[in-house]
Amino acid sequence: WTSDDTKIITSQSCLSNTNGNDIVPGSQIIYVWDSRTGQCIIGLPSVHSTQCAVLISHPIDPSIVVSAGGDGYARVWNLNTGKCLFSHRNIHQHGSVANTSDRGKSCGYLDGSFSPDGLHLVLTDDQGRISIIDTLQSEEETKCDRDGSSQSVIPLWMREQYFAND
Repeated sequence: WTSDDTKIITSQSCLSNTNGNDIVPGSQIIYVWDSRTGQCIIGLPSVHSTQCAVLISHPIDPSIVVSAGGDGYARVWNLNTGKCLFSHRNIHQHGSVANTSDRGKSCGYLDGSFSPDGLHLVLTDDQGRISIIDTLQSEEETKCDRDGSSQSVIPLWMREQYFAND
């Protein structure tokens, strides 16, 4: 549900017959429904390459929703236009890793939430890490490409911080 209760957001995909975790390519769709009439307002096709288990509505702005999935991408969407506003790929580059060949691979997102004021987004991944994303990041810092991916112009050393001990 959106923060004003006017829309319902759902995630849908078709599982492949070969593996219960893989989906048919291009089958991941996010639908936006009118909560009063039940009519589909918009469908966002092929938003993720694997199942999208995380849908987070912005707590203040009902036109904003985040989708995050097992493909390691978190995408911020404008529900009024269907456009991707921001995209983040969760790559395991730093910190401990059981298998060194896993370094540089995407980590799938499992859950997340906006802060109550909507200024920060927190996501957890399948490696037990959290990502904290500042929602006020300027256009100079990130460019969202047509395919929904983004290019960061932030220096590499500023993109991820890892604490070896708690």
